[in-house]
Amino acid sequence: MSIGWRSITILFAAISFIALLGGCGSQDRPETSPSEDMGADGLGRTIGSLTEVLSFETIPVEGYGIVTGLHGKGCSETPAELRRYFHQYILGRLPRGQHNVSDLLNSKDTAVVRIRGRIPPQATRGLSFDITVSTLSNSQATSIQGGWLLEAELTAEGTLGRTLGGGGPVLARAKGPVYIDQTEAMNAELTRGHILGGGSSAREFNARISLVQPDFRTSAMIRNRINERFGSETASALSANLLEISTPPRYHNRKERFISLIRAMYLTESEELIDRRIEHHTAKLGSESSKYQHELALEAIGTQSLEELGKLLDSSNKEVRFSAARAMLYLGDDDALEVLKQLAIDKQSPYRVESLQVIRNGARRNDAINVCRELLEEEDFQVRLQAYKLLVEVDDTLINQRRIGGIHIDIINESGEKAIYASRSGEQRIAIFSAPIECKEEVFIRTEDGDLTINATAGDEDVWLIREHPRRTGPAARLRSSRDITDIIETLAARAVTESAHQRSGLNVSYGHLVELLSLMAEKGAIDARFELSPLP
Repeated sequence: MSIGWRSITILFAAISFIALLGGCGSQDRPETSPSEDMGADGLGRTIGSLTEVLSFETIPVEGYGIVTGLHGKGCSETPAELRRYFHQYILGRLPRGQHNVSDLLNSKDTAVVRIRGRIPPQATRGLSFDITVSTLSNSQATSIQGGWLLEAELTAEGTLGRTLGGGGPVLARAKGPVYIDQTEAMNAELTRGHILGGGSSAREFNARISLVQPDFRTSAMIRNRINERFGSETASALSANLLEISTPPRYHNRKERFISLIRAMYLTESEELIDRRIEHHTAKLGSESSKYQHELALEAIGTQSLEELGKLLDSSNKEVRFSAARAMLYLGDDDALEVLKQLAIDKQSPYRVESLQVIRNGARRNDAINVCRELLEEEDFQVRLQAYKLLVEVDDTLINQRRIGGIHIDIINESGEKAIYASRSGEQRIAIFSAPIECKEEVFIRTEDGDLTINATAGDEDVWLIREHPRRTGPAARLRSSRDITDIIETLAARAVTESAHQRSGLNVSYGHLVELLSLMAEKGAIDARFELSPLP
């Protein structure tokens, strides 16, 4: 679909006048105008046959930052070049008086880290994304677990040298708590972690498409066709060979499909051509094994395709029904919603999760909520998970949402299989399915590093939660909690406060420790519940 992003500099450099002049010469014009060339199938040329996508892939970014709160496990040594950079950055950008630069860099409670991430395609300003952080190769730091990354600037990958020297445009910023996953490896690398949703795009990144053969007339025709179909502010012709594409709000959750739709559009149209194209692609969608390109072509044509697409909703082929329903719902026809709902409910359907994703992206809020509420009790956990995610997105009241510090805790009181889900991408979020979930009678669980213990014996009404202090021997804190897993999570995650504050007192454990403990509880049978993790970034 995308041939890749040829150069990061295309986003920042002024458009070359050479490119403009290159489109003026008659030798660069096709001998046959695209409006006259009907293509091999006689249906006309598509925009995709005349262009290539220049900037739709993710944008790799990197930078340097400081992680604080390491309780003596950091490193007080910083290379001279980085020390100069941090002095300039902190004094010039962070609030005055908030940080003493020398104290920060000389402390073993901090560590300098390398930051890496990828800005999503066509990111809007402020869009969040996951980042990774790791200590420098010669660092004496032993762990950054539980630390906090101070706000840092990220530039295009490969420009760090210029950044330290004061150059290189800032593409994103990063900050937040460090998450180190210890659920899949006994000896996790404690000097490398993630900041879930910690990156934030500093600017807009629109897609750009380039004409294979630069031509002012063709460039203008493509711009006009796109704007006729998607709105007057969608496409801008920057030169004889380059157009910039803005994503309309209704496509923000399906940007890749939006670019595919543009490439599937025909450059010229008439009533006769539209009818022939609809007939052609509907027949192919119903008969060929490769259906996606024909589905896109029909959606790109627009609402004129709805009547013929609707005839495919009764097909005995589930893939045909799914493809037709998806295109129809994205074109605003709610007749497709019931078909997608049935495909999501059907236990034999291979399109259960995909159907829910389409409903999430294309249906009206109340329609999507009604479907997803029904699916929260399905046996297939992946279907339940997709339904839950949609309900969280729309802030449905069925999900009891709480927040302890930076950790989201969602409680779902339906009657399906008991399960706990922890996110390792985007947000620090834990979901409790079929609450309440309670600990077994005998419980003794300790994290790999020994910092956190949960203990209870038969007959005890409560459980003990114990957190060892990172710098002292003996327990730093012992708190009681009920056996309800939600209560345990909240006690672990809450900050330690005095009784006079009239707030819940907790152990203030990191999200990484919390996820590790839940994983161990499920693995060792301390709770009778399924435990699921999202993939790592």
